Amino acid sequence: MNEKIELRKTLKAKRAQISLGRREEAKDRILTDLWPQLTPYKNVLSFASFDDELDLWPLNAKLEKEGRLLLLRMQDDELVPHRVKCITTELALSNLRILEPDPKKCERISLEEVSCILVPGLGFDKKHHRLGYGKGHYDRLLKEIGVVPSFGLCFREQYLAGELPSLAHDQRVSFLFLF
Repeated sequence: MNEKIELRKTLKAKRAQISLGRREEAKDRILTDLWPQLTPYKNVLSFASFDDELDLWPLNAKLEKEGRLLLLRMQDDELVPHRVKCITTELALSNLRILEPDPKKCERISLEEVSCILVPGLGFDKKHHRLGYGKGHYDRLLKEIGVVPSFGLCFREQYLAGELPSLAHDQRVSFLFLF
């Protein structure tokens, strides 16, 4: 477990050092490389980028315009998907400083309605293992959601050529996109 803690610190520091130019390049590539892959999916469960994560807001805006955007809200320590029709008026800042769907404005969606899921991570490896923030929220969500395609997203600087340490409850993603 200490190995994961140290890797999280290292990967957070590495991500924080990514230049503004690289971040802009990654944001553009999300639309050119990932966007076409999402065409077949009716309901795309995305994430609300925060701090120095990949910037998914342009992608989320496109999904919103097409009525396909789902975002997560933390409820009772679980991630719950909601349909978001307007990212400028239907999101509220959580206690963790993450924009989440306002349950008074956004419809809660069952996991069965999710067509695919975009998954953030501090790091990914060649076997599609993911290192998250350490609370297990996405591992539980991926396990519960089942066979729905999952797309792990990160900067290429966050990719580990070796294998990440993993435990029995850790979930892999179906596909990996490095930007």
